[in-house]
Amino acid sequence: MELHHALGDRKNEARALNDLGAVYGQTGDYPATVEAHERALVICWELDDRAGAASGLNYLGVVLRLTGDYSLAEAALRESIELFEAVGDSRGRATALNNLGVVLRQTGRYVDAEPCMRQALDLAGEVGDRRGAVYIRNALGTLRLLRGDLAEAERLQFEALESARELRDRRGQVYSLNYLGLVRRCAGRLAEAAEAHEEALGTARVLGDRRAQGHALHHLAFVRIALGDALGAAAAARESLGIATDLGDRRGRASALRAEGAVHAREGRAGAAIRNLSAAYDLSEQIGDCQGRAALLNDLGEVRLTQGDGAAEDAHREAAVLARDVGSPLEEARALAGLGRCARTRGESDLAVGLLRRALDLFSRMGAVERERLAGELDPAR
Repeated sequence: MELHHALGDRKNEARALNDLGAVYGQTGDYPATVEAHERALVICWELDDRAGAASGLNYLGVVLRLTGDYSLAEAALRESIELFEAVGDSRGRATALNNLGVVLRQTGRYVDAEPCMRQALDLAGEVGDRRGAVYIRNALGTLRLLRGDLAEAERLQFEALESARELRDRRGQVYSLNYLGLVRRCAGRLAEAAEAHEEALGTARVLGDRRAQGHALHHLAFVRIALGDALGAAAAARESLGIATDLGDRRGRASALRAEGAVHAREGRAGAAIRNLSAAYDLSEQIGDCQGRAALLNDLGEVRLTQGDGAAEDAHREAAVLARDVGSPLEEARALAGLGRCARTRGESDLAVGLLRRALDLFSRMGAVERERLAGELDPAR
């Protein structure tokens, strides 16, 4: 970069800054990442280098998403897409479209996110960008999971993983393994889920990708909770929280706090669980993560119900509204089940059975593991 600057080669200086920003992003130095991309953009605009500006805006949009600045990320990515289209770069447009889809997904706009991702996948196919398609399938698979289609989610993540292995793209493998593990946990296949997250964690450590490490660790914490390994779960959640805090990753911090809250809840420490979950909820609200808010409201409702706290019903009712708004059948089902359990504690058996049956229907359509627990609850509920 210094050489390009000394030679007055400003176009290549901007490219070098974008490359440098990408490196900083992978190591989690987000302030340095933003600075590098913004410096590159200044040069690109001065040179009227629209292709360079498109790339810079795409990179900037990604890091702004990672720091939870979703409005700025969306604006940068939409401008990037327009510029990529103007210069005829289909590969770049596919990448930016997928990144925009992820922003829309993470802010609960699932209906808008899916067309972006599918258009991105079509473009990647047209230009033969197999590596780009790995990340698009990963993003689309995650969206399909959130929308309750576990079978399609697993198919997409498995395809992404196979392609990443063929291309020897270890970072692509990490992302696909983490979300494949999440799908398997939702389906109740805990040993397979643990194996996927542990492989993802090991590869992320080799790559030095701290954000991916934190991601794997918080998912691994939930699997270990389900397997009855409270100590292992607590260690994973604690390490994940440390990484997210170091990186300034608010979304990652919320996920890790949620995992810690789940550990406390399993240990019967309701007060500590509520503190962690409430802090995670506040972070999710700050960054506009509607899906995260719905999940955390359900978590809070479940913990509060064990304490006989009437606020449990309010939490599940709010979760149900949020889940319907974003189109999350998993969280809607959890909310309905929670409301059914609240009704049962008040002795309203008929209402309880109706709500639990609606929840069971949603869980069964998804193939989610919760259907087994709920089916066992229904007889006593009568």
